Amino acid sequence: MIRRRSATLAALALLALPGLAIADTYPCPNGPAPGDRQIGVTGGSHGIAAVPICAASGMDGTSQATLGPTPPDPIHSKIDAAFNALEALSGNLDRQAALAKDPKFRRYREGFWDHFRAREGAAAGEYCMAMFANIDGMVALSGPGGDYRGAMLTFWGPDVPKPREMATVQVKLDQFDGPAQTVKAFNYTQPGIDSGVIAFAVPTIEAALDTMVDRQPFELSIKGKPVLKIEWHGGHAARDRLRACVKGK
Repeated sequence: MIRRRSATLAALALLALPGLAIADTYPCPNGPAPGDRQIGVTGGSHGIAAVPICAASGMDGTSQATLGPTPPDPIHSKIDAAFNALEALSGNLDRQAALAKDPKFRRYREGFWDHFRAREGAAAGEYCMAMFANIDGMVALSGPGGDYRGAMLTFWGPDVPKPREMATVQVKLDQFDGPAQTVKAFNYTQPGIDSGVIAFAVPTIEAALDTMVDRQPFELSIKGKPVLKIEWHGGHAARDRLRACVKGK
């Protein structure tokens, strides 16, 4: 049976986030980036757990020396590698032709899934993440973890706005089957990487997994301007692996 995309991720009851604009802060359901720390939560609504908010080191009176050694950050390393590949693939056609022979860069041209834990040493079933990357950008589904029992649908791309201040913005989310939806989302700059991020809070990981389709296009626009267009493939296999992780397998 083919599931209509109108019943997929975009049609879930995405969290209506409160207005927010705080310098050097960002939503952190997977925990703070190395050297940072959680400073609070957004207000939850409609039965959805509040989303943790973290601050860059020093924003809350701490320093890197105070915090001590920083643990490895799996998300940072994955995103950094992806954006390095995107940068290498951009530019003149001769360079692209040469890189096309390299299996590493061919993966990004064709698109692939990566599965990992967003927190080192996480307990079984916690902080599971599935990330799809190609030459257009990245999209990831993650959660739950710690006190945050919801999920996150997160997008990265070279044209996604990179604000200094985290804010909630109106995003038009189109999946090309039925009318597009305009919903609120976080927009911030990825800590440690000059990358814009758009993140939607989703009620539960189970609801997201139940509505994943094998091929899923997304187009995100802000104030009428498209900022990212990406389509994943292999969604069913990714769904099954993510579900197994969430179940602690």
